Amino acid sequence: MKIPQPNRIVRIERATRTPDAFNEPIKTWTLLAEVWAEKRDMSDGERFGRDGTAAHLTTRFVVEWGARFADLGARDRVVCDGRIYDIHGVKDVFGDMWLEITAAARIDLFDGAVSGEPILEGDEGASDW
Repeated sequence: MKIPQPNRIVRIERATRTPDAFNEPIKTWTLLAEVWAEKRDMSDGERFGRDGTAAHLTTRFVVEWGARFADLGARDRVVCDGRIYDIHGVKDVFGDMWLEITAAARIDLFDGAVSGEPILEGDEGASDW
């Protein structure tokens, strides 16, 4: 494996629960770090099921190890270039100096906005008034 060449700034976020106005827990995302990362798209594809077609993109991010996210795992996500990636695996590389993060993004439902709002059919350009 070659030495990582960071080429993007990514956000690493953790799911947390906070109470809403009715004291019901809701999932929110807390920023753990903004770091430089090497991004490599590994595979893409579509899965067909009874709910329709789901397209996905699997990507590897290599980031310099940091204590703030030493326990990175499935409850966390990576946001890169406006796309949200769910983390599937993390491993140490180069003698624990770097972390290799394998993550996947759904590329059929979302517009790429960090908010993760789905595109609804017929809504293209709805905000252009």
